[in-house]
Amino acid sequence: MSTKIYVGDEEVAGATGPRGPEGPEGPEGPEGLSSYEVWIKDGNVGDENAYFEAITGPAGAPSEVPGPAGPDGASSYEVWIEAGNEGTVDDYFAAITGPRGPEGPEGPEGPMQVIKTWGQLADESSAEGE
Repeated sequence: MSTKIYVGDEEVAGATGPRGPEGPEGPEGPEGLSSYEVWIKDGNVGDENAYFEAITGPAGAPSEVPGPAGPDGASSYEVWIEAGNEGTVDDYFAAITGPRGPEGPEGPEGPMQVIKTWGQLADESSAEGE
């Protein structure tokens, strides 16, 4: 392999040996500036709120045209299977169904309803027609 070596603009001839072993990793570099600090260094003036206002563009116009529909998502059963479970849909329902809870207290008495039979309705209808 031949590599050209230059000293200034002048080419220096010489043999190139094999690549040497990779050197050790260097020390960690200093912490860099935050984007706010770079903004200040570039000549801007203001606190972090002014910086955020300066880098935030105007809101885009609302679109009258809806975007395309996304793909159908997985069913909860499919998610259950992908999570490493095995079984049928019935197994899935059994796995997510807890034990029956205790019976609740009796509720207050509801309003009274008059229930009429077909015969009573027919009698009322014929009485109205008389």
